[in-house]
Amino acid sequence: MAEDSRRALFLGALVFSVSGLALLLLTDFGGWYEYHGGYPYDYGYRTYDYISVWESPLYGLGLLVLSIPLMACVFTSLRGLQNPGYLSRRKVSLAFGAAILQMCIVVVGAIVFVAAVGGADDWWLGAGFYGSAVGAFLTILFLAKARTTYVDYPYPFGPVPNVYGGYQYFPQNPLPAYPQDYAHSSQQPYGPQIQPQEMSLMPPAPMPQYYGQSQPQPSPVPGAAFCTNCGHPIPPGDTFCSNCGQRV
Repeated sequence: MAEDSRRALFLGALVFSVSGLALLLLTDFGGWYEYHGGYPYDYGYRTYDYISVWESPLYGLGLLVLSIPLMACVFTSLRGLQNPGYLSRRKVSLAFGAAILQMCIVVVGAIVFVAAVGGADDWWLGAGFYGSAVGAFLTILFLAKARTTYVDYPYPFGPVPNVYGGYQYFPQNPLPAYPQDYAHSSQQPYGPQIQPQEMSLMPPAPMPQYYGQSQPQPSPVPGAAFCTNCGHPIPPGDTFCSNCGQRV
């Protein structure tokens, strides 16, 4: 149920982002004309110009660059439609920000266009402007809703070393927005859940047996002699000290 809701939101974002992108690149962003000749208009002629991919390669390159944020929205929406569990709140938030950026680019572009052609006899904003503006706005709405279906995970995940030499455990899976999010194994990327009451500190590793103490000397062997050089016990029958090599 949760994945179906997410897929519906990503489907809406995909439809409107693709529509806005297509209208921006395939139709006129705006146009204007200049009238040449005497009055009345019946004895003159008009020259028309458009901001369009088909009008000039320079216009086409500019529109292509300015539509990159909307392309990012299309890519993210497509991935979310295929597999909602692949995305995270951060990735959806980036696409949401890209849609807002595209909306700002379209509005600023329209303002610059009007300022540039304001002296023409007539000008207009075309389907490229309206389509991309409406498409970006609706994409923002769908991605904003999809963004709320994801939760931020605390950092770090899993055990981390602490100052005592042991490990401290954190909850692996915080409460999701939808209880069904982790019904499948693919939705549990961080292993088994650890309940808060199971959070504890592991005891530190035991200290070495002779930590901070001198190493004990071997106990003397009964009936053994002692080396006159180092005092190490020498078992009966040995000619040399096994510690310093002194002949006895």
